[in-house]
Amino acid sequence: MKLTAFSLFSPRQSGTRPNTSASEGHSPSRPSSTPVQDRFSSSFTPSGPNRNPHLANPVDTLTLRPQITQQAQSNPSFYGTLVSMVNNGLQQAGIGISPASHQSVMNNLQQVHQGNMSQGTAHFTEAISFAQDAVNSFSHGRPLQGMVETSGVVLNTVGGLGMSFLQGLGSTSQGATPPELNGTSDW
Repeated sequence: MKLTAFSLFSPRQSGTRPNTSASEGHSPSRPSSTPVQDRFSSSFTPSGPNRNPHLANPVDTLTLRPQITQQAQSNPSFYGTLVSMVNNGLQQAGIGISPASHQSVMNNLQQVHQGNMSQGTAHFTEAISFAQDAVNSFSHGRPLQGMVETSGVVLNTVGGLGMSFLQGLGSTSQGATPPELNGTSDW
C-alpha cells in the first residue's frame, strides 16, 4: 500500500478496503462484499450543504492553499511573508486547511496589508480558528491533522504575543494605528 500525505490525514473507515484492480489479482467484474471507498472519502469527509467549515478536506488543499499564496503575494506584509512560507510548506506536505481557516487567513492578509488589523491580531485570529479545526479533527478521528492544527494554535499564539509586544513598543512612532490598537475593535 502506497502511503501518501492524503492517506495519513484521511484514515479509512473500518470495514472498508482499498480499491483494487485486476492486475492485483481481483476480478473487476465480480463485486466485492466489502464496500470500496476512495482514498479521499470517509465518515468524516463532509460533503454537500451541511459541510463542517472547521474540518479540512484533503481534496480542497489543491485549491485552497494556492489561493492563500496568491493572496499573500497580492497583499504584501511581514505577516504575509510568514503566512506564505508556512502555507507553502504545508501545501508541499499535502496538509489540508479547513474552509473557515482558509477564509480567516485570506481576510487577515488583506486587513493587515490595508492597515485595518495588526499582525498580532491576525495571528490570534488564526490561532482561534485553528483551535476549532483541531477540535473537529480530533473528534472526527483525524489525529495527525489535529496535531498539525494544534501546532498552528501554539505558533500563532506565540506569534501574536510577540507581534503585539513589538507593535506596542513601536506604536508611538508609527502614525496610523489599526482599529484594535485605537480601542475601536472587538479585540
